[in-house]
Amino acid sequence: MIQKILAQPHRSMRSIAKEAGVCKSTLHEWITGYRHCYNVSPASSSQDRTYSQRLKAVSDCSKLNEVDVGKYCRGNGIYRVHLDQWKEYLMRDVDALKLSKAQAENKRLHMEKSKLEKMLKKSEKQLAEANALLELKKKVSLLLEASGDN
Repeated sequence: MIQKILAQPHRSMRSIAKEAGVCKSTLHEWITGYRHCYNVSPASSSQDRTYSQRLKAVSDCSKLNEVDVGKYCRGNGIYRVHLDQWKEYLMRDVDALKLSKAQAENKRLHMEKSKLEKMLKKSEKQLAEANALLELKKKVSLLLEASGDN
């Protein structure tokens, strides 16, 4: 029975249990015992999946109903809990990317602000200098007029 189960990963445990006339949990116990006794691991671990394979699995299952997600998982040798974990990790990655972009934009805006503040200070200094020169020019012309009157 265990070999039949392992040879048909696409079939649901429920259907195999019904066919064998045993409880689904009994089948799980048999498989767990078999794997433990013979040191056999599942066909593929969730850790064996690449980032792109995980992304594809989450994407493929995002629009499926629960029954179809179960079929997808059985057909691809993964567990539903793995899909949930991968989705959570991917969402964290998206959030981290958004935060990184926001931080980069904040840094860029801060640098631009600093540059504009420097330009403003320089313009204010130039304006003050121009004002001082105009005042000096007025005083010189007043002095020249006053000395020309004498």
